[in-house]
Amino acid sequence: SVKIAYDFFKGKATNMLLAGIAIFLAVIAIGRMINGTLGAFSPTGTLDFGAYWYHGHFLRFGSHWTYLARDLAEFPNSPSGSLPAVITPPLMFVLSSFSYLPWPLAKIIWITILVSLVLAIPLVLLHLLPAKISLINKIFIALSFYAFTGTSIAIRVGQPTILVLFLILMTLITLRGRGRVLPGIILGLALSKFSLSLPLLL
Repeated sequence: SVKIAYDFFKGKATNMLLAGIAIFLAVIAIGRMINGTLGAFSPTGTLDFGAYWYHGHFLRFGSHWTYLARDLAEFPNSPSGSLPAVITPPLMFVLSSFSYLPWPLAKIIWITILVSLVLAIPLVLLHLLPAKISLINKIFIALSFYAFTGTSIAIRVGQPTILVLFLILMTLITLRGRGRVLPGIILGLALSKFSLSLPLLL
């Protein structure tokens, strides 16, 4: 009876500890996600994405980027300054297509996409794992990703890296099928950020 009581209280203590860790991670994750999202909507937020919106006008109007500040003076609430676009085609053309929209609207759409991808990434990653993982461990993995400081910063600055990471995971999922065209197209988009996706190609 003593052993039964010991096992009972030991299991209860373990469950309470796991629940406490989950709550702790959830609080941090929610705080980081809110902080990143609010920061993205601030006047200085989504500067990484703003670079592609900014240079999209260069692609459309054919103006040299050093004169772009003068051209964009007609656009209200446009991002200040000029930042270099560091993603190669074709993804750069996809992101630059947002320049057809006013900056406030383009910013709202991109933040919505980015937050949705951040929420989906750990779920897609867990789907790819061959081993079966308990529900509590799945919760820990997802909350840990949401609680990363880097995740919050990526949302705040509107990093396209989040999209590239999602495309890499989708490449691995589509490779499970018989076709090779769709995985190739998705990987081709992901290779626009070759520093992140090149190992998958190799």
